[in-house]
Amino acid sequence: MKIKKCNWSIFGILIIMIGIAAWWLNRHNTYETIIPAEAKLVIKIDMKTCMNNPIIQQKFQDLQQKALKNIQGIDWEKPIYIFVTPNEYIGTVASVTDEKLLASSLQNLPTNWKPTKSNIDEDATWNSLKNGWQIAYKKHAILLMGPGNQQEAGTIRQTMREILNEDYDESFMSTPFYDELNQLKGDLNMISHINVLPIPYNTLMKLQLPENVSAQQTYLCSEIKIYQNKLCIQNTLNSNDKEAEKILEQQVTPQLTHFKSFINTNDGIILYMHTYGEKLLHILREDPNFRAMLAGMNQVIDADLILRSIKGEALLQIQNFSESEVPTFTLQAQLANQNFMEKFPDWQKSAQKKKDMFIRPTHEGYHISYKNQHFFLNAGNNQLLLSSNAQIQCPKVKNSPHIMQSVTYMSINFDKLWRSSTNIQKNNSTNFIQSISEQLKSLEFKAKNCKKSTIDIYFR
Repeated sequence: MKIKKCNWSIFGILIIMIGIAAWWLNRHNTYETIIPAEAKLVIKIDMKTCMNNPIIQQKFQDLQQKALKNIQGIDWEKPIYIFVTPNEYIGTVASVTDEKLLASSLQNLPTNWKPTKSNIDEDATWNSLKNGWQIAYKKHAILLMGPGNQQEAGTIRQTMREILNEDYDESFMSTPFYDELNQLKGDLNMISHINVLPIPYNTLMKLQLPENVSAQQTYLCSEIKIYQNKLCIQNTLNSNDKEAEKILEQQVTPQLTHFKSFINTNDGIILYMHTYGEKLLHILREDPNFRAMLAGMNQVIDADLILRSIKGEALLQIQNFSESEVPTFTLQAQLANQNFMEKFPDWQKSAQKKKDMFIRPTHEGYHISYKNQHFFLNAGNNQLLLSSNAQIQCPKVKNSPHIMQSVTYMSINFDKLWRSSTNIQKNNSTNFIQSISEQLKSLEFKAKNCKKSTIDIYFR
């Protein structure tokens, strides 16, 4: 009886050891280890969840008919991951079930999708696409990375090679962010550093941050739900820094009320927030049009000093982008002080000595001009009104949007934005963003507090 008991004990230990080994091999030999631990952004697309969504199912079928119907050898039931590398290339990784079947099906893609002739080495099978993307696949995974021009192809492939050879300890799976991403319950889920997000997404997240918490201390978790004509994104800002996380949880920001009745829903962009001058300056300088405008204004007055005096609620409304460098806009804001008004006599004298600029008092404030760019400014009762429109008085409107329980609010009317943006310099990035935006109708952002916010994107 003792011998049998001993044998059963040894057998039980062997079963446990085999189970641990199987778990270790499964966790270490998976396509998910291809995502680098230092990835700045990771999006998880759970194909099972997506295919149960009739809207996504319809869109996926349309995509299949155009390009994916011939792609075989990929396990479409497993999640697909999109990530941004530390050197800011975009990677997409999926699970491979049959490498040979995948190789043959890639060659059957339509001409504009068809990759170049395969190059095989010890790391993977390599292909290039005409649009600057590189493909590598091996036994268990396929990796797509780009975009880049011909000169960047070598850098992209080297980045891919390093990622393909990473083990579990160097991968995203080994970080706590992997488990956090898997706990999210959207059709698509994302975890990201704020700075890598595209404008205006990163701007919206930065607006939520308290004055004593930096973007470098925080990261974003987003659950993305897809509906018939709408994309809903639920955002949560978190921090690994205990002190910063405590501030995010405990910070109390009052709801927006002061300029609420001045919001005009016909404007291209509306941004309503609690802010302070340095933060607002940083946000405005991220846009090249406003950066050029501020540089021009600073030739005549100290625009930076004026904006730094802002503290409290601020409402920025951009009616449209004109053919000049100056957008048609109105800025209303509460001020910590209006001491800068004492400097206007000196600024007037300085402007008189220069060409193409002047400062003239009006019954409503000051008319400021620089190289045929005109601004109108008024400050009183610790409130600022700055406008590129000669009608400096802002009328109240009846149909203000519903912004109750919001501490930050933003809306974008894409129709008005792109139709009037004749002066925007075109490049691959703006063309790509505009091509996406042309499928959109509007965007609405509401922050409930420092941690929680929603973005609703409406399609045509």
